[in-house]
Amino acid sequence: MRYLGWILLLAPPLLAQESGGAPGAAPAAADPARLFPAETFAYAEVDASALDECLPQWQIAKILADPGLRALFAPAFGKLGVDPEKPAESLMKHAPLKEILEGRAAVGVRGMSIVVHDAQRRDWKFRVSPEHPADARQMFRMIGLLVALDGPAGQKMTFDYDIDFLAVGRPGTLGKAWVAQALEEMGGEIERETVKIGGLDVTHLVVTTPIFGGLSFAYNFYAVERDGTWFLASHRDTLEQALGGGPRASLASSPSLAQTRARFTGGRPFLLAHVDLGLLLQGYKGFLPKIGEDMADIAGISSIRGLGLGLSLVDGGLRESVGIVLDGNPRGMWKILDGLPTGIRVLEDAPPGALAAFAVKLDLKALRERLLAFVGEVMPGNEEQMDRELVRGLSPPGLDLLKDVIPALGDEMSVVVYPPRGAGFPDFVVRAAARDEEAFGRLAAAVLATVPDDVARFQVVDLAAGFRATRVTPVAFFAPYDLHFAVHKGQFIFASSPSLLGEVAAKWGAQGAKMLVRDDAVLPGVLKSLNGGDAKSLAALGYVNLRGCGLEAIKMQGMWAPFLPQDWFDLREARELRRIPDHLTGIAVALRHDKDGVVLDSFSPTGVLVPAIVAGIMFARAEVVQRAVIQQRQGTGRSSLGITTKTSDGTGVKVLQLFAQGAAAGGGLQQGDKIIAINGVAIATMEDLDRELAKSKPGEMARLKIRRGDEEKILPVELGEEEETGW
Repeated sequence: MRYLGWILLLAPPLLAQESGGAPGAAPAAADPARLFPAETFAYAEVDASALDECLPQWQIAKILADPGLRALFAPAFGKLGVDPEKPAESLMKHAPLKEILEGRAAVGVRGMSIVVHDAQRRDWKFRVSPEHPADARQMFRMIGLLVALDGPAGQKMTFDYDIDFLAVGRPGTLGKAWVAQALEEMGGEIERETVKIGGLDVTHLVVTTPIFGGLSFAYNFYAVERDGTWFLASHRDTLEQALGGGPRASLASSPSLAQTRARFTGGRPFLLAHVDLGLLLQGYKGFLPKIGEDMADIAGISSIRGLGLGLSLVDGGLRESVGIVLDGNPRGMWKILDGLPTGIRVLEDAPPGALAAFAVKLDLKALRERLLAFVGEVMPGNEEQMDRELVRGLSPPGLDLLKDVIPALGDEMSVVVYPPRGAGFPDFVVRAAARDEEAFGRLAAAVLATVPDDVARFQVVDLAAGFRATRVTPVAFFAPYDLHFAVHKGQFIFASSPSLLGEVAAKWGAQGAKMLVRDDAVLPGVLKSLNGGDAKSLAALGYVNLRGCGLEAIKMQGMWAPFLPQDWFDLREARELRRIPDHLTGIAVALRHDKDGVVLDSFSPTGVLVPAIVAGIMFARAEVVQRAVIQQRQGTGRSSLGITTKTSDGTGVKVLQLFAQGAAAGGGLQQGDKIIAINGVAIATMEDLDRELAKSKPGEMARLKIRRGDEEKILPVELGEEEETGW
């Protein structure tokens, strides 16, 4: 089994001198799917040329070309041996795609087979594929063969196990070297012979690996090179068809694969993976009892035509898509999707310039109907009981789901966040479609009646836009501003400021108004790269404007001052943070669906791995900044332990955070420790700690008595100089 991971790599290093091009033989098809049988249920292809041609023009190349970012990435570049002046070109030189793979390569699977050889050279064959469905008799026959292992001592039995696959590709110099290395590292016994297939000398490998006793596994590989293209297969007939130009009924004509290509790729796709679930289940249909088929049909599995995955290079970044393709007639649980309509309208009227947005379509009325219809198929006669359970479980306290909530709520909700006013908290607007304004007004009144006066106060106010709103003034908790909400033109609007509420309300349905989905600096491009269009085909969307968030992070430095070193957002010291917004656009995750399937798309300028990379870089930068703060703020003459945050319960001072290179960390103090004495003087409060530290000078030794869990310790610590943000 452990050799299956080598499917794409395995081929003899001497194939080139063993094979010769057959006269008149056609080269590998531009679409590799033409070489695979129509019964191939699992298929994947990669286009190395797409990556090779597009990477230099890709957004990440522009980002890495920035001088400020080069400074930020300098430590990582040094470890990778990357030239900081030409990072993109240098990275591609370290991993030259053409030396690994050229053009399009593909691998497909259409089943599995087992041939059992016993000591008397008798064979039992067991094959599972769409053309050869498995049945229970075959399985019991295999169980009988395993029982036979308890026969006479010394009996030998070999399981010739093969995944029925075909792989086609053009490896480069480095790719061939990897193949050679894989061959060298293979364990077990390798038998090799040359056979004639399609007029070519084909290498046939049999790899046998002992398991235990007289049992061993064997794997078959047929490999040949023709005109630079390598063919690798586990079955002779599959390879023969591929070398002949492809089978008469090829995978290229599969409707399921065509759907996957259309729905999960855009721009320049470089990776496509496809599973035809119908074909896969067909191979095991004879093994499934009738009840299994019925349950699959009720659940809607019979509606699934396939599963798909696509990665594409598009304008501005990378698009990733994954999902399910249906046959156009959703059955079973897939009918529930009707409760998730598409077409996010609220973003059309939101003002441009958002930092982030989230929107979702959810028709509670339709969703309830579809759920009950599904229950009627699965458990006929239980619809009313299930409805009572749903209503009871989902009804808000003091409200009735059927009478109060569903009649009031429409099918759409959104949250849009805007830049903050000054250095305060960001503005926001929440909107929900109202199915019935009067019903929504009653719902709002019922909710407000449950809020005590000592939690929030409500006041009706007149807005400049010409309608009334309700002002909410929090009493029992901190809020940076009063909130306002109103029901207007079939929508509920809840905003952080009356001006934002009025602007949103005035634009609702207005022709020619500036709108987020069309006139924003970032979102229109993100939507185009994400799914090739606007928000009309989306059921849900989560979006972040990286450019805007980067700028606002700098503006909001005062807000973060208690948690980060002061120069983290210093415009003079953090030039790279100012430059990031010049290049980054936005990221988004979206759900779209229709009768032909469900697709989850994501888009980002630099791919799926960037968040983890950025997190690592920013963590490293935090340590650098902390060290810089310690160095820059020396000379105060006041001693410090290098504790950035602390708290006290009257029995000592608990350490919440330390500078990585501070005095306390160097002396062994840890986060969570409680300081209970310094130089023999008891410490009960933070004031006690400050007083005792003031008695010492930087560079002197202090004896800290700490409590760590149930244990008390004495730690000698050399005091440092006070930093502005620490103690």
